[in-house]
Amino acid sequence: EIVIVTVTRPAGGGYGLSFVGPTDQVPQAERQGVFVTNARPESVCGKAGLFRRAQRILSINGEDARKMSKFEVATIMKREKTIVLELQVDFIGFACYDDGTTFKRVSLRRKSSMARQASKRGSATAVAERQGK
Repeated sequence: EIVIVTVTRPAGGGYGLSFVGPTDQVPQAERQGVFVTNARPESVCGKAGLFRRAQRILSINGEDARKMSKFEVATIMKREKTIVLELQVDFIGFACYDDGTTFKRVSLRRKSSMARQASKRGSATAVAERQGK
């Protein structure tokens, strides 16, 4: 699911958004994208309630951001008072920045949720079948 968020930073303040991504030294063809890591709860981005860890920034103010460095994204954000971000959760892409921890956590939650559903139906084999075992 793609989410489009418009945020305006307060005068003299920032957006309150943290992100990770490649540096300018990484060749553009090898860049994996810039990803949200956190939105401070008290910030304008936090109050928007639409930012999640592992969201890839697809575009910023209509400009394709998929091959931008984190510095290019930061420069645009510092320059603009209002930004429009197009975001999409990408746990697999984000795994290169957090050693897959977020992806593993989500996968484990999904598996335990499936196990709970199967136990409610009284069938543990249904979980194994859906997981391809």
